[in-house]
Amino acid sequence: MKKRDLAAFFARVPQAKSDIEELEEREIEVLSMLSQGLSGGQMCREMGIEGEELVLLKREIQKKLGLKNEVELVRFAARMPR
Repeated sequence: MKKRDLAAFFARVPQAKSDIEELEEREIEVLSMLSQGLSGGQMCREMGIEGEELVLLKREIQKKLGLKNEVELVRFAARMPR
């Protein structure tokens, strides 16, 4: 997923902050995998990371996008372009 694709998406989603430049490449990768419906285990295997690192990445995404919890994060990712 490219940042310009995310920029267009962010413009349509009022609940999220629009500054995608804050997102790191790994965080964009997590959002993309969430949008595809991958489980935490699948994401960890694909990214070659431990579960604790995935939890930290998701928390950082939530903070940067102004999302309150993991449910909002998953709902946000589900509406993303694939």
